[in-house]
Amino acid sequence: MLGKHTHFKLKLINFIIIVIVLYIYNINLDLWETKEALQTEQKRAELATQTLTELEGSLDSIVTEYTKQNEEAQETEETYLWKDGTYEGVGSGFAGELTVGVTIEKGIITDIQLLDSGSDDAAYVNMAVGVIDDMLAKQTYQVDAVSGATFSSNGIMDAVADALRQAENP
Repeated sequence: MLGKHTHFKLKLINFIIIVIVLYIYNINLDLWETKEALQTEQKRAELATQTLTELEGSLDSIVTEYTKQNEEAQETEETYLWKDGTYEGVGSGFAGELTVGVTIEKGIITDIQLLDSGSDDAAYVNMAVGVIDDMLAKQTYQVDAVSGATFSSNGIMDAVADALRQAENP
């Protein structure tokens, strides 16, 4: 027969083994649940990626269609603000009339030339012609005058306005 203490020791060892087995079972259960959660999240991520790819494709086709329609509309709507040609205009500078030539191509101002500066002082006229680049860039005669050559600048702008009135489409 086993001694008293030996019997107790066996029961204690059995209890410890049961606790260890339950602990290992609990760890395995946690790992299994984590694996299941990870697989679920992976599926969600794959679905989100697929949806994003489909949306990108849809967006690309929408942008392509919009661009195509916009280009077609621009090609068919060729109503220009101004008629093509070269027009002369006259404006008042500081000491007399200034004459410009304005060239329109496909409804756009492509060139402005000062044809005659009248009696305006050459130094002021040379400064004032700076408004020409501004008018070409902005496609309008309504730009800021050059400081120090205000009257000559205004004369050039008035002459361009006169030329553009002649080029207006009805």
